[in-house]
Amino acid sequence: MSDVKCPHCGATISSFAKRCKKCGRWVSEEAEQSVKESRKSQDDKQFTQKSTGSSWKDRLLFCVQFLVYSLFNYWKFWLVLALIILGLFLWRDCKNGGTIAPSIAIESDTAIATTPEEVREMKDIFQWEFLSVETEELAELFSSGTFGDSRIARIYTGVLRIGIDRDSLAANWLETRGDTALLTLPTPALLDDNFILETSAETFYTSGTWGAGAREKLYNQAKEKMMKRCLTPENIRQASENAIAQFQKVFGALGYHTVEVKFE
Repeated sequence: MSDVKCPHCGATISSFAKRCKKCGRWVSEEAEQSVKESRKSQDDKQFTQKSTGSSWKDRLLFCVQFLVYSLFNYWKFWLVLALIILGLFLWRDCKNGGTIAPSIAIESDTAIATTPEEVREMKDIFQWEFLSVETEELAELFSSGTFGDSRIARIYTGVLRIGIDRDSLAANWLETRGDTALLTLPTPALLDDNFILETSAETFYTSGTWGAGAREKLYNQAKEKMMKRCLTPENIRQASENAIAQFQKVFGALGYHTVEVKFE
């Protein structure tokens, strides 16, 4: 083995050396090119070994690493590519007469289907009350006897509820035609005969002796007076108007524009 001088710094180096240890420069351009080619060959060999590994896990890992590397180092390229693809889709949509925003078409149908459940729910209401009238009546009884006259007076309070009972509805009480509902109803009437509040009855005056039958007579007398006073044509008309207003509100909420109500 012989030594030679470095052509750059003059230091003594081995004749086989390709780079000077002292100055770090290549001895010749051929030596530099030879080392670079050798390193490139080794890198290609390692790349080939990684890409053609025997395990599919190694290949998958390599693909993931390559994808992550490309996304981090070439994100501008991927961004431009995504914008180009998006622009092409938008251009095609506009060319076909469409719009970028999705279109919404609204169609109207004047026919309204009233489901059997809705009708059944309305009929499940046992009574529809449209007017209530609270009143008080004085009932009196007189009796003349051998030992003098007897008198009793009691004050009764009652609440008369006027409306429509479910059992009085006809089978075809409701008919629909498009957005129109036709209702045929019975005339509002007294819903409950037991409208006197017996617990609130007070004895106003009493004299003499009265049996158990006297209280029943007073009750029936007060009941008859209350019905005569409250079940007037005016109150029946008011209950009918309230019924029309309520049914128009209910069926209007179901989508009917016209609600016709007539009473039998």
